[in-house]
Amino acid sequence: MKESTGTFTYAAAPGSYLAIVSVFCFMMPLELGVIALLLQGLVSNGVVKLALFVALALFVLFVLAKLFIPLWTKHHVDKTSVLLRYGIDFKASIPRAAIMSAQPAREKIVLPSARYEAQSHRIVIAFSDRGQVLLCLDQAYPFRVGLFGGGLADQVLLSVDQRDAFLAALGSPAASVPASHETAQVLREAAVKPDSSESRDLPSSVPVDQSPEPATLAICVEGLTRRYADFTAVDNLNLAVRRGEIYGFLGANGAGKTTTMKMLV
Repeated sequence: MKESTGTFTYAAAPGSYLAIVSVFCFMMPLELGVIALLLQGLVSNGVVKLALFVALALFVLFVLAKLFIPLWTKHHVDKTSVLLRYGIDFKASIPRAAIMSAQPAREKIVLPSARYEAQSHRIVIAFSDRGQVLLCLDQAYPFRVGLFGGGLADQVLLSVDQRDAFLAALGSPAASVPASHETAQVLREAAVKPDSSESRDLPSSVPVDQSPEPATLAICVEGLTRRYADFTAVDNLNLAVRRGEIYGFLGANGAGKTTTMKMLV
């Protein structure tokens, strides 16, 4: 598929986000007033008092920037890289060659923010649960979130207003998948303790008493394992699925679903 370029917004429908921000902005002046009264009454030195008021004003500006700048930052795709932005908390340029797959996703977002999920080695910069895209990278890359957060991640969950156009810009065939079929794209795997030494035999679609002929198998793996340093993401997985069958994985974040799919691909 021909790859293209473009700029993509993600906050075209900010209604629910603005409702949350409005409550916060309503409460903030009350709290700031209390803090200002305490500073006025407890601090007698004029220079120290002025410095504290300036620090308080800078803090307020910083908080307002974190709340409102995400409404205007955008993602950009060019011929060599994908530039992802989320307010002042996240900015990263990912080489297009490092993106193994880009597929529709849908996860509930309670409070929009940029965050790093250490257990699943994932960056989440989704503004809402609509128009989400999951980028799977060829390896774990260092990302910075906020002033001090971040870490190594091989997945990025983001949202865009024109998801099909974004996927098409990446040259992904997933752009043709209808939005109503999104949940079929998110494969789930059962979570297993990483220190387990026992073989993990996922339920096969083939009856136990009917061993499939090798020619009928589309997928067959034995002892599939993947480790990231001291963390075992996939532990000794055995799986057999016949041609023409649909097989799903169920499991929490960090269970190893995407890692398994990447190894199979």
